[in-house]
Amino acid sequence: MDGFSDSDFLRGLSDGMSVVRRWVQRNEIVAEYSDDERECAMQFGSDSADLLVRIVLDKDTDASLSVFVHPDFEVPDERRAVVLETCNLLNVAMLLGNVEFDPDERRVRYRYLLAYPSGQLDAELFEGVFDGCLDSANRSVKALMGVTTGKLTPSEALASLSDSE
Repeated sequence: MDGFSDSDFLRGLSDGMSVVRRWVQRNEIVAEYSDDERECAMQFGSDSADLLVRIVLDKDTDASLSVFVHPDFEVPDERRAVVLETCNLLNVAMLLGNVEFDPDERRVRYRYLLAYPSGQLDAELFEGVFDGCLDSANRSVKALMGVTTGKLTPSEALASLSDSE
């Protein structure tokens, strides 16, 4: 077995990373875990870019989970200002998470933080949040990719986010 007890899994209140591991196994996803077992990284494809998805659990209290989505594309220097404007517009409209532009790395990313009672991340909560994050990240990345390539204006990107909800 993989070191998880059935009683922990059935109870749904086991260590947060065991909830993540069970989800990864159940969905047959290839994932890498950090040495301290507090971070999980996975690759996903989307309509607009490949996505590196990182799940990071609070190291001390097991009371928060962060989801980071890093799309595999760079923002050209001449598109930086318009991508930053688009990030701001999208963040006002987003219900779950936010998008950011890192000018040093020339990349955008999606981020979401979930706080929960210490040690009480359950499978249902995780799955709902994670599915919502992937959906929100995919729509945001698609809109930002359109702006990055010059196919969409910031206002068109915002409208495309609303159209897909």
